[in-house]
Amino acid sequence: MIRIRNFLAVFFLPACFLIILAGGFFAHARAAQAKNKNCDIEKGACQETAGKGISLCFDILPKPVLPMSQSICRVVISKAGSPVAGASVTVAFSMPGMFMGPNISRLHQKAIGAYEGRCVIVRCPSGGSLWRADVDARLPGNGHIRGSFVFRVGRDAGR
Repeated sequence: MIRIRNFLAVFFLPACFLIILAGGFFAHARAAQAKNKNCDIEKGACQETAGKGISLCFDILPKPVLPMSQSICRVVISKAGSPVAGASVTVAFSMPGMFMGPNISRLHQKAIGAYEGRCVIVRCPSGGSLWRADVDARLPGNGHIRGSFVFRVGRDAGR
């Protein structure tokens, strides 16, 4: 009887706890993916309304978007159809549900409301192709907007 209690206390209960914890983590990762707007980056730029009448348009060039290739990130910011100039824009790339290390690109204004910068999407060691780009823009006059775009790169881009 003591051996069964020891087994339960030492192995079974901690294993159940870990399974419940892992299930919660993966459910959270799936919910985070579903919350973000999916973006078919291979077909062209993706757009999202960031609130306050401001829209973000996100694109990566050249096509097809491949891992470990030098690419250009482009973000266009507009408010009520007019371009927004003078913003400080960054794009942070991450994989939903997996930490890949920091990968942040600073974009520079190329035209009124249009921002560009170099970026590299790294290759996932496990073969994953689902990425998220978090656009962060600090606007003139202390405004701040964010947008997230989930997309696939490489051979799985069309799925």
